[in-house]
Amino acid sequence: MKAPVEAPLFQGKPDRVNTPAWLQYYQQIEDSARPVKQLLTLLNGVTNYGGAYESASFIRQADGLIVLSGLVNLPVGYTLNVTPIAMLPAGCRPAACHTFAAESFNAYGRIDIRSDGSIVAMVGAVGRWISLSATFVAEQ
Repeated sequence: MKAPVEAPLFQGKPDRVNTPAWLQYYQQIEDSARPVKQLLTLLNGVTNYGGAYESASFIRQADGLIVLSGLVNLPVGYTLNVTPIAMLPAGCRPAACHTFAAESFNAYGRIDIRSDGSIVAMVGAVGRWISLSATFVAEQ
């Protein structure tokens, strides 16, 4: 009796040239369903920290979950509690204000994400960096 021949193990994504058409179709559906990271437009002199650190961005997942991330510099003269760092577009905003603890240079930080889409540093080190790390459900 002959021993069964084992198929080679699949490693990584197959190339599209040698992949059957039905599998290509399902891979395209999978690729199109992936959420796309969008960069935030920073306002009022706020800049991305740069280097190896992630730029201010967000992802809207299919279930309405918004994931905010990035590291930004608050300029000297930034007014805490008032001045927006950035604005989230309609459909990516919370129904009510959300508050998040945030890492900040040598200080406790806090960001608020308001129902108008503004992201505001409430507490932090002005003239230094603050982390934008938050997850919330968008308005329905």
